[in-house]
Amino acid sequence: MPWSTPRTWTTGELATAANMNTYVSDNLSYLYSIVPAMEFGVADILNNSNVETTFATTTIGAGSLGTTGALDGVTRVMVTQSSGGAINYTFRVKFGATTIFAPVLAINSNAGLSVYAIHYRIANMESASAQRCHMWFTFYNYASASQTTQNAATGTYHMYNTCAENTAGALAFAFTGQMASATATGYIYHLGTELIGPLT
Repeated sequence: MPWSTPRTWTTGELATAANMNTYVSDNLSYLYSIVPAMEFGVADILNNSNVETTFATTTIGAGSLGTTGALDGVTRVMVTQSSGGAINYTFRVKFGATTIFAPVLAINSNAGLSVYAIHYRIANMESASAQRCHMWFTFYNYASASQTTQNAATGTYHMYNTCAENTAGALAFAFTGQMASATATGYIYHLGTELIGPLT
């Protein structure tokens, strides 16, 4: 239900069921409906599997983004593998049936870790069914898994996209990870995801 501008009550006015439902019950329900949803997932490990795995997901209510709403997310992962060659790791940001971003990271065989902080935003562009999207991720490559100080390469990269999801129905907002090849020496360590939406 939409927000109804609270009425100005007059002295001696009878509080009717219709007015209480419109200006109290419905308005409270509306305020609750726009509280940002949040999903925080931790301690997930993907190992020896090339199956796409969901690390975090939350449901975005029907129509809650309106025409100018946005979804925000941030995920932190560590990846490593020592199979003897490079293996592609794919991370996906999904909104409903649409995969918005799917960066593929080639992880070389070594004894170290690569740490990624992945940020993403999906924002409606004056339409309830058209979004523009932005992802930026920062990586830190460590020469050894035992090190606690920055070493080797670092960088930040940006990606852009659009999508046309219809927000008339509830949709899942999700982050997933997948290794191209199953190997007992390959890992994705999920350090946590915050999915926040809608922001209006």
